[in-house]
Amino acid sequence: MAKNYIIEDSNNINFYEELYKSLDQPAETGNELDLCLITSSPLTENWVQLECNHKFNYIPLYHDILNHKKMFNRLERRVLKAGEIRCPYCRNIQSTLLPYYEMAGINQVHGVNCFDESQEKLQKAHVDDYVKGKCAYITNYTSIGKDGTEIVKTTKCTNTNVKLLELDGKTYCMHHKYYAMKDYAKMEKLKIKQAKEEAKEKAKLEKEKAKLEKEQAKEQAKLEKEQAKKQSKSEKKPKKMQSENIIIQNVENVENVENVENVENVEKVGGCVEILKSGAKKGTLCGCKVKQDGYCGRHSK
Repeated sequence: MAKNYIIEDSNNINFYEELYKSLDQPAETGNELDLCLITSSPLTENWVQLECNHKFNYIPLYHDILNHKKMFNRLERRVLKAGEIRCPYCRNIQSTLLPYYEMAGINQVHGVNCFDESQEKLQKAHVDDYVKGKCAYITNYTSIGKDGTEIVKTTKCTNTNVKLLELDGKTYCMHHKYYAMKDYAKMEKLKIKQAKEEAKEKAKLEKEKAKLEKEQAKEQAKLEKEQAKKQSKSEKKPKKMQSENIIIQNVENVENVENVENVENVEKVGGCVEILKSGAKKGTLCGCKVKQDGYCGRHSK
């Protein structure tokens, strides 16, 4: 029996007509087309557009596909093949992998941004169940020698029923596969920590280098200033000595001024040769401009 649906129309609105109108309207376009659909941040260099036309920044898309294929792929109804990836926004599956870019934290991973035929053959041999092979897990332990020193020894697993661990591409037995996954996660965490510490140390060294360069520049500027000051003093000293020589020369000429026959020679003394008899400069030469016979206008009378 067919169900009857009653559509309330209190405002005399034709529901189906409005529905068809909305279907005919084009999809809105805006700034969301320029945003990464994972982080909602603006698209940056090396952004990726999948076959479904959805756009993502490369790094968040790489990590999403890596986590899905290496950790959760087996939980899906439709398991992705090595040459397939899934759009994290619409779940569309495409048969094209991501391109590989040399960037920090980005590795070449089979089935994500590269295809390795040898690894594909190895995975197909271990994808369903455990097979005959060698467990790659190595156990390290220490023992005390006869002289009391610690000796580091290693032992290899002898189990022959193994399965591939896609995280590192090695085969492990059922017992050691869990420990291998745990060790891998620990190593990845350690790598991230070391990378942060290296970046912190690098920033510290750059800061110290900038501080040292600043101090050296300041010291160099101080040295140049002192050298300029010394040079200025050395340039003033000859002028002072020249002035003293003129005064001494003038005193000698005063004694012989009466015997000077050539007036032009007297005028070359450099100033009036009259010795002041009063005032603050008593006993010194006048030194004013010579007007006549070696004397200035004041003392030539």
